[in-house]
Amino acid sequence: MKIRTFEKQDLAQCLKLARKQYMESNWSHIPYHEAYVKNYYLNSLGNPRYLVLVAEHENKIVGASAVALQNYNFSYDVFVQDIFFYLEPAHRKGMTAKTFYDRVYRWGAEKGALEVYLNYGFGKENARIEKFYNRMGYKHFSDNYKREIVNGW
Repeated sequence: MKIRTFEKQDLAQCLKLARKQYMESNWSHIPYHEAYVKNYYLNSLGNPRYLVLVAEHENKIVGASAVALQNYNFSYDVFVQDIFFYLEPAHRKGMTAKTFYDRVYRWGAEKGALEVYLNYGFGKENARIEKFYNRMGYKHFSDNYKREIVNGW
């Protein structure tokens, strides 16, 4: 398994992977707009505030992760915020996820970030993911809550 930076020629495979991620996600009830996803990938190219990594196995992209540098609301300092992470189910065992997050952590350190924030909003394996994050040295920090807007209210 090779973890490397996203390149433009990866786009078609990444869009197929993004569709799989969407179908597994907690947001699969929201309309999917491939053009939006495409622009997201392309706008990351050459942008020093974004890192998009892909996992390649036998010339096929089987995983992707995106993170961004964000400013704190009260400071010029930055932190790394993950945007998405996805591995095809057949590749979720082993060291691939750890390798992704190690690369993200190193990138954040190189960029002068003070912290890395990871979240998990896809699927139903929160307890398993929490154990994984804890093993890598991450600690629980915050929770999100949502309320749907119904009929404009």
